[in-house]
Amino acid sequence: VVNIDTVHGGGDAHDISDCDVLRMLLEIASLARCVGVLVSVPCATWSVAHLAPPRRTPPRTGDHKHGTPGLAANVAARVRTANRILVNSIAIVEAALLHGAAFLFESPVPYGRGSVHAIPGREDHVSMWDMPEMKAFAARWRMATYASTTSVTNRGPSNSGRASAGTARQP
Repeated sequence: VVNIDTVHGGGDAHDISDCDVLRMLLEIASLARCVGVLVSVPCATWSVAHLAPPRRTPPRTGDHKHGTPGLAANVAARVRTANRILVNSIAIVEAALLHGAAFLFESPVPYGRGSVHAIPGREDHVSMWDMPEMKAFAARWRMATYASTTSVTNRGPSNSGRASAGTARQP
């Protein structure tokens, strides 16, 4: 098990947006002994909470999935980093999929317009699953997604979170 976590012990040495870390993880994921990859991209910039009152400029909207124009510099930087982490995570998963490994992307479900989980007033929510890169990955690998309204934490099951995961077949 290779745990990559910038918050709990890894710091910058575990930053998946970094090219050197990406190269290392691509090498590891490409090994036949890599049996699976579990990805949990930091979801703050995709959070539906940004659309809750008092409404501020959300980091992303349906028209601006890669970042809303005019964001404060620090918020725009977090959006760019999250975008890079998503793209790099997809590349890592694909390296593992090429030799038949399993994978799971954990991320909150979409709450925007057209979603079965839609929330009134949050129609412009953009989730990780709405990103063009994730949609292209899902299409390439004929991925199916599954949603759960229960998450499990170190305190046990909770109905406060939602997660989505996927399975894929060779293209």
